[in-house]
Amino acid sequence: MFRLLVKAKLHFILLCLVIPLYGYNQEFIVFERKTGLNSKQVHSNLFLSQTDVVLKSGDTTVRIFNYYYSSEKEWIGPLNVKSLYENTQHLKSLANDVLITAVPLINPGDTLLRTKITEKELLSLNVVSPDQMLKNALPLLYTHATSRDFSMPALKTIQYKLIIKEGNQYYKITQPILVVYNLICNDLWYFPNEFKDGILTVSDRYIKKYNISDFERMRNETGNNGFLWKKLYDRTYISNVSDDNDFNARVFSYWEFPNGDVQSISLKPKVLRQYHPGLGSFSLLPKIGIVNCTLDYYLKNQILFNQRSSFQIISVNSRIPKEFGALLKRALPKAIKGSE
Repeated sequence: MFRLLVKAKLHFILLCLVIPLYGYNQEFIVFERKTGLNSKQVHSNLFLSQTDVVLKSGDTTVRIFNYYYSSEKEWIGPLNVKSLYENTQHLKSLANDVLITAVPLINPGDTLLRTKITEKELLSLNVVSPDQMLKNALPLLYTHATSRDFSMPALKTIQYKLIIKEGNQYYKITQPILVVYNLICNDLWYFPNEFKDGILTVSDRYIKKYNISDFERMRNETGNNGFLWKKLYDRTYISNVSDDNDFNARVFSYWEFPNGDVQSISLKPKVLRQYHPGLGSFSLLPKIGIVNCTLDYYLKNQILFNQRSSFQIISVNSRIPKEFGALLKRALPKAIKGSE
């Protein structure tokens, strides 16, 4: 009976997320699905890679769609705030990669639900182009890269609906979509206050990794000092770097550390604030995107820290991880590092 009540509650929460999104001015984003590597030029000196990740899971996300923007084929540089600001004024060339991840909020045990639409129907919709998606994300990322305040703009939204393009066919996803923005850089961060929400470092040199136990120890050592504790939360920390995976490539694992009071915050059907959790615990394959995430807040109605991946990746762009990893190493030998 308890499990039925929990499932009913989750269905109600996700339904509340869906209802407000069918307004008159609903915005849609289009994901162009292709097999293998899927990269194209979308702007002068700017390339977009799109990846569709399919996972086998009973209680976490089962589908992830990545939009990975980069001006450099293989290189990832240190955080460049000046370039980030310049691109908010006039989009030209990115010094840091930008990742926009769209994750359908699928109830545990369910699958991706989609409805076929015609090209004529597509043309009648308010579609946001990949170029405009990036322009919308850049000012938000710049704010998070340069300041820290309670009223920070949200790097997550449920304002969009997702359309998948397969060849000449179009499919509208009926489930609500969580869209999350991240900036990818290559910085040597050691102290907790160097980490930022929405800024992910993928340094292949030394970087300090943190687990929730580290912060619990800090809290005990400081006598549960609330002032010091506030310096730790509302950040995204790296917990592991490993090439022992199906891709045979270096994968970086992260976890969000939201405000401790967030457990009492109810979901906002129309607007997500920055204090709402996003992907939960997740992993990133550089130059590709997020390859798994837990979505604890949305699928389990819980705040869970520093979770380990307990599910398997079935495919990326219709290729099993081993085959996709081999494609990456041939195309991006300097960017995709791993065991030989």
